Amino acid sequence: MSKVTPRLIDDLSARLQENSHIKQPIYMMEIFTKKIKLKDKGKITLENDQFREYLVSLSGGSIPAIYDYDSHYVINLKLTFEILKSLNDIDFVFQIYADYTGTVTSVEAIKNNDSVVDKETTYRTFTSRYWLVFSY
Repeated sequence: MSKVTPRLIDDLSARLQENSHIKQPIYMMEIFTKKIKLKDKGKITLENDQFREYLVSLSGGSIPAIYDYDSHYVINLKLTFEILKSLNDIDFVFQIYADYTGTVTSVEAIKNNDSVVDKETTYRTFTSRYWLVFSY
């Protein structure tokens, strides 16, 4: 997989080995494709549209953000080595990067009966990494 960064391969491999119960960890993928040449614009645009639809099908319906004149795609995917291999084998894909964002399962329940901390109206909201406390 020459287009995939070695760090991503190592990270995915380690996560799958350490956490065997997690079959598809979620990564924010950044996929760079070849730049559009003016003379090939029609052909490349068709490839980019098909590639965008392919990413939508891989993600289960999420639409990728597209930057840099259709040459930089960003999407969250449940990643496996099979998906990496299929992306690597696409001719006009240039480079594949990713950062681990988490799994589908939650860390803990978001709502409970103890949401009110004291007599003030205080609510706790769970974000991806921190508890934020809002007082009214």
